[in-house]
Parts: sequence; C-alpha cells; structure tokens
Amino acid sequence: MLWDDDCNVCGMRCQTERSVMNCEMPKVCIRKEVRARKTHVRCECRKQIVIKSIYVRYSGIWDKPETFKLCVRCDKLKDLALKKYQPYFEEEGPGFGFLREWLRECRR
Repeated sequence: MLWDDDCNVCGMRCQTERSVMNCEMPKVCIRKEVRARKTHVRCECRKQIVIKSIYVRYSGIWDKPETFKLCVRCDKLKDLALKKYQPYFEEEGPGFGFLREWLRECRR
C-alpha cells in the first residue's frame, strides 16, 4: 500500500461551478493497483473495468469514506497532466471524474 496524503493526484473531490474547480482534500488517501474480481465503471473515461484486468483504486476519507476506480491509462494521464500543468494550490488540481474538464481549463 502507498499512502499519498501529500499527493496532488489523490482524493480531490470536486464540484464544478461555472468552469471553476472547488476541490476538497482527503484526510487520508490510499492508492493501490488491484485485479478486478467483478466489473466496475471507471471514474474518468467512464468505460467498463472487465473481470481480471488491473485497475487503480483510490480510497480516502473526506466527510465519509469514498473509493474511485481508474484504469492504468487514465491514472498515468492524470500524473502527466499534473506535471505539465502544475496547480498553484493542491485544491486546484483535477478531481476524480473531472480530468477532461480540468485539462480544457488549463489549455485556455
């Protein structure tokens, strides 16, 4: 297990308000690569995670415990996006499920 409590990628739960991202950082966040035992829907690309495939699971505590599932490709894309468009504050990074919108805002 990898604890990512100071990571720009982990645990930003967002609300979009007129193209502005307002994110909340988690108290604790864990990133783990796991093999799927059942089908899931990915939070970024919204495609299906098929049984026996590897995916990335982020589990964290905000107001309550939550889990986000990403394919390995979207997780790497999120890392690359954060390196290219480094947010000034961690809260300005892409929240789970908002990577496309965040990239559009950064490219403006």
